[in-house]
Amino acid sequence: FTVRTLATEADKRAAYQLRHKIYCEKLRWVPAAQDELEIDAYDQQGILLGAFWENSVLSSTLRFLKGEQAYMLEKEFKRLLPAGFKLHKSKNTAEVTRLATLVPLMTGHESQKHALDMIFKGMYHWSVVNDVRSLYFVVERAFMRLMAMRGRDSHAWP
Repeated sequence: FTVRTLATEADKRAAYQLRHKIYCEKLRWVPAAQDELEIDAYDQQGILLGAFWENSVLSSTLRFLKGEQAYMLEKEFKRLLPAGFKLHKSKNTAEVTRLATLVPLMTGHESQKHALDMIFKGMYHWSVVNDVRSLYFVVERAFMRLMAMRGRDSHAWP
């Protein structure tokens, strides 16, 4: 695996295609786009991170929205916050959005767990390098359970 910030147009396109497969085709949370790219207004200033298998195929991606930017939690997911909750936003905070991974589309692939491990490790290292101490991250309950299990699994983080 290789984990890196996505800077080239080819890498970004691969991330937008993967997001389309997950958010538009599989989950149907976002309307499908004719060009099969899932792109929104947050991508203009967001930072994309990707985990690639050794064959250079993108396995997972996510987007960081830094503290000074608008967060999806402030608009699209505001109703999920407790009444009166105030987001703490600073140069040391970020929101993680648009996590997409090939794992739900794969069957019987031995690297499934590692694809998630790598994007989570990348998320951690990006946060350390960028002095981000707090992350906001909206996930489904089932995915949260998976993240918790992977964190407790002694073999998950070698």
